[in-house]
Amino acid sequence: MAATYRRNLVAAIASAVVLSVVGGPHANASMWTVKTAGNAPALARSLDPQPPGTVSAFCADAVLTRVVDVSWSAVDYATSYVVYQSTTSSTDGFTVVASDVTSTSWLSPPLKKGTYWYAVAAVAGAPTWISPMSTPTEARTITTNPRCA
Repeated sequence: MAATYRRNLVAAIASAVVLSVVGGPHANASMWTVKTAGNAPALARSLDPQPPGTVSAFCADAVLTRVVDVSWSAVDYATSYVVYQSTTSSTDGFTVVASDVTSTSWLSPPLKKGTYWYAVAAVAGAPTWISPMSTPTEARTITTNPRCA
């Protein structure tokens, strides 16, 4: 009897804690059955991370270098970020240029002449969940004689 009460209490507390975290205005949740102490069934929810809301790309030094500084706003529950770059357009051609970034900024390596757009996705938890990409940044163009605009 005491063991059943304990299992139910643990399941109730776990459900209450998880439900209090899930209620954010942009939260996407999935549910699955988990086993608690003594194999008592309970429900748990997971949060899918949202993309960073503000992503910007600036020239680290417009005259002397071809490096772009990409920064973004932190995402709740994110454990790292993935940075994407496109040389095609602001809507397609994005490829991963950095992953496992744990801060809210990233410096590109020196870039070749061309135009670049950046987007960022948030990563959370294990198993790994990756948010959709953020809205792409404005274009940054690298010209000759190291110039970045």
